[in-house]
Amino acid sequence: MIYFIYDGDCGFCQKTSKKIIKWYKGNITAIPFSHNLMSEIGFKGNEVLMPEKFVYVYDTKSGILSRGYDAFEYICTTNEKTLWVSRIMNNIFIKHVGRFVYRIVAMNRHRFPGSQGSCKI
Repeated sequence: MIYFIYDGDCGFCQKTSKKIIKWYKGNITAIPFSHNLMSEIGFKGNEVLMPEKFVYVYDTKSGILSRGYDAFEYICTTNEKTLWVSRIMNNIFIKHVGRFVYRIVAMNRHRFPGSQGSCKI
């Protein structure tokens, strides 16, 4: 099972998770972040999770936890139709630019449609 983990208090994150579910029907389950839920789905990592700064993708089968830009790249590997996108996203130059852009979007998510005051970092 692959989980898309997001900040449940953020309207922009909720909207994004709905789009992910729509695009990847059956492959991915979206869940709002909570420490209890992470242990319930089998996450045993030591990484400090910061849902207010990153979305996460956790693959229970492989134990892989990806965050931010890398999470979206991982999602693209789960579907044959978007596998080519993940190959482009894996290019070292594009990956650096993508991570930078992700940080800018995350810091400004409170300015996007559907966001709320709780989205501000």
